Amino acid sequence: MTLAQIIEELELEVLTQPRNFDRITPTCGYASDMLSRVMARGPREGGLWVTLQAHVNIVAVGAVLGLCAIIVTEGEVPDAETLAKADEIGVTVLATDKPTFWVVGNLWRLGVREA
Repeated sequence: MTLAQIIEELELEVLTQPRNFDRITPTCGYASDMLSRVMARGPREGGLWVTLQAHVNIVAVGAVLGLCAIIVTEGEVPDAETLAKADEIGVTVLATDKPTFWVVGNLWRLGVREA
């Protein structure tokens, strides 16, 4: 399952610069709103992170872990500064108004498994 397929299937909004999502295959997924927990136990290189956090620190975590994307849920939208930073360092940020539980359940259905 490619990131492009996940974006289409879950009807995610791409908030950062588009990339060749057809060539990106997420390695795993993780859901948490505690940044320290994500850093300690979250996905590594190529993983997806699902959170309702929308501040600039999610971009730093995504970059350090080498995530393929961050999915921000429940209608939260990062501000322009956060999205600019994500574009600058190459972190993909996606969004949905759906609850985290819905996103995670559908990622599981699509074959994305835990870290």
